[in-house]
Amino acid sequence: MVKRILVGFDGSNVSMKALLFGIKIAKNRNGDVLVLEVIESPIRYGLENYQLEDHRIREKVVIHEELMKRLSVEHDVPIYFKIDRGYPPHVIAKYADKENVDLVVVGTRGIKGLKKIFVESVSTKVIETVKKPILIVK
Repeated sequence: MVKRILVGFDGSNVSMKALLFGIKIAKNRNGDVLVLEVIESPIRYGLENYQLEDHRIREKVVIHEELMKRLSVEHDVPIYFKIDRGYPPHVIAKYADKENVDLVVVGTRGIKGLKKIFVESVSTKVIETVKKPILIVK
């Protein structure tokens, strides 16, 4: 039975669709939703950009925390929001096991054309990495 749902969230439109789908499933099953936002390491171009990127990440996280609180109240579903750093597919897999979720929901970016050949999406890697049932939302 699906009671605990892990949703990978990055603030994109498709991750919002995945979140709303996960909330709908949880509501129908009297379950809860664990929303996980994975921040990839911002260290790319030196200290100045690290500080700038870190500030942007904090602003984004505050906005997403408020969104989760609002959605929890609006849909009457417990939503727990967690943030971690690392490579998203691996972190999602770690949380899926650690939090003993019943279902993992992630969105797909819909990569097309030549880019699809050279860029592996997070959702594709999640399918390969996570050992729990997975739902991919377009």
